[in-house]
Amino acid sequence: MARDSAPAPAVAALAMAVSIALLLLPLPAKQAVASIIGPVLFFPAARATAFIESILTLRAENRALRFGLTQCVLDDAKVFALAEQNQRLHSMIGMRASLPYWLIPGMVLSRPGRFAGEYLAVDTGAADGVQAGFGVVSIGGLVGRVVEVRPHHSLVRTLLSPESRVSVVAKRSGAGGILRAERTVGFTVPDIPMTEDVAPGDTLVTSGLGGVFPPGLRVGVVSAVSDDHRLQLHRAAVTSLVRFHAIREVFILGSAPSDTSWSLDADHLR
Repeated sequence: MARDSAPAPAVAALAMAVSIALLLLPLPAKQAVASIIGPVLFFPAARATAFIESILTLRAENRALRFGLTQCVLDDAKVFALAEQNQRLHSMIGMRASLPYWLIPGMVLSRPGRFAGEYLAVDTGAADGVQAGFGVVSIGGLVGRVVEVRPHHSLVRTLLSPESRVSVVAKRSGAGGILRAERTVGFTVPDIPMTEDVAPGDTLVTSGLGGVFPPGLRVGVVSAVSDDHRLQLHRAAVTSLVRFHAIREVFILGSAPSDTSWSLDADHLR
């Protein structure tokens, strides 16, 4: 242990002697010694400082690059969304041209209610000519009808609601009935007479009865048919052509096609 601590006084004495010698040197000699010793003593500190500065610079550059990449991702998402919306709107414009009715375009703002998709809040209202009872369609087909109107907003009850009823016919055979929705079952037409011809794959369209919806609007496709021999009725399970949980744009039918339909059907088309 004494052997380990012996050099300490010698080192201290040497350092003291060097310090005194440097103090006694003339100024030119001191400057010469400093020019030689200074870089050696301060080089590690200078390297450390330069290293830290380079790290800070790289972090700032990486932050800027990440920000730029994030902006690019957001811009790409915006372009994709605009392109997708443009395609949907072109399809809707084509649908609008094919229907001889006054159509009011609207954007879906929200899907209020306990069961998503049964109601849609739309950004058009009385100021745009919307009235309660007007039908609502999308590029997929029939959506529902307006049940409440405010100056600049409307509430649409979709076909998903168990309260909705629509008179439909099979496009192929003309077999008809009332389409309704059941939350645990889906869409059904339970009252087609067994004397009528309906089969899986048949496309169902609106009949036009009641004056609420124009005839020929696509509603769904028959997925299965079962028979109730006691009541002599077909029961058709139906797959909708509208993605109710993904609708973003709709058209509100600005007027009923005619006033010649039977008032009796109005009760069924609530």
